Amino acid sequence: MINSIKTFMKHRDWPVVVVLSGIPELLEKVNLDPQPRNVLTPYYLHPLDPLAKEGFDEIDTVLYGFSEATGIGIDAVRNEDVFMRMCHGHGNMYGRVFRFLVDVFASLPVDLSELTVGFLADRYALKTGCIPGQNVFLRDDYLGCDVEALMAGSDRARVALPHYIRAKAMASFSYVTGSHLLERSNVLQSRHRT
Repeated sequence: MINSIKTFMKHRDWPVVVVLSGIPELLEKVNLDPQPRNVLTPYYLHPLDPLAKEGFDEIDTVLYGFSEATGIGIDAVRNEDVFMRMCHGHGNMYGRVFRFLVDVFASLPVDLSELTVGFLADRYALKTGCIPGQNVFLRDDYLGCDVEALMAGSDRARVALPHYIRAKAMASFSYVTGSHLLERSNVLQSRHRT
């Protein structure tokens, strides 16, 4: 695994920045090989504290950067309520939130110009398999959502099936890489030039 990470980081045409977050055991593996220390820049990210401003600043910076890169408006989701829901839904872990945001921006339909809470809810449902009553973006008392379980509330999933069919149809990528964001950015930039 460490060799794969090093290969990704050294790729000439598409270098990537790898964020290893939420898996403390990886630090032990990285320390077994002296090469990663030469190509990695370590940062310790505390778990997100939804009540601390610094956590929201980090999320806002990433959200804004993706918005700038893709040309997608974020006004509808750039607020404390959405950030709190996003943090809770991803166990207050930076890596999970950032991975979710990469997935969201990479899967936006090309004709969509504004990111909405509804789209976040659809992507969250698709990634977790939860029913609407366990979706942090849909439920009023989102702190009551079981965010640690895949397919939370699935014993009632048959009732929500049409929602998931719709969400799955909207998914354009099942696996997200940085190249999808670049591809989307290039499509949008060429569209704006014409």
